[in-house]
Amino acid sequence: MKTRLVISPHFSYNSNFVPQFRLSPSDLAAFKKKYAKCYYFLMHNTDIVCTLPEEKDGYTAFSLIKDPKAVFDQLQKHYAAALVVLNKGYYAAHTMLYSVMEDLFTNGGLTWTSDKNGGYISRNQGACHFCVNKHWEFPLGCPYGKIHETPPPAGFLEAAAQAFVKGGN
Repeated sequence: MKTRLVISPHFSYNSNFVPQFRLSPSDLAAFKKKYAKCYYFLMHNTDIVCTLPEEKDGYTAFSLIKDPKAVFDQLQKHYAAALVVLNKGYYAAHTMLYSVMEDLFTNGGLTWTSDKNGGYISRNQGACHFCVNKHWEFPLGCPYGKIHETPPPAGFLEAAAQAFVKGGN
């Protein structure tokens, strides 16, 4: 069995998918002290929105709401050392998910299936019970027919997960 684990922000808020720099409270304090001018830039640039954490140990997010490339260009030009620090906590979820899907498609993990509506992304081989399971069923059921494929034997996925955790990769 082969799988790929991709960690994404929760889909419930679009703001989670805006490209952003995230800093822990201790990293933010150190950043403000060492890169005060860059911090001022982040706080006062109209292309960036700063979201303070709701909890005292939460992360501060600097969301690049307008023209992320221009923001990166300005940071690189004026605050290159600070950008190195910021990039450690940078993510752009749409870009990441796109690159994962592109890689899966390129390597045969996903395929395109044409139909009367234009087509859809098809999954690779193997059973799946996401769309139809004991907890819910999507209104259109499973478009891939995966619920009819034979699942792995009982305990297989648990053993695979344990081997993954034990191996550390």
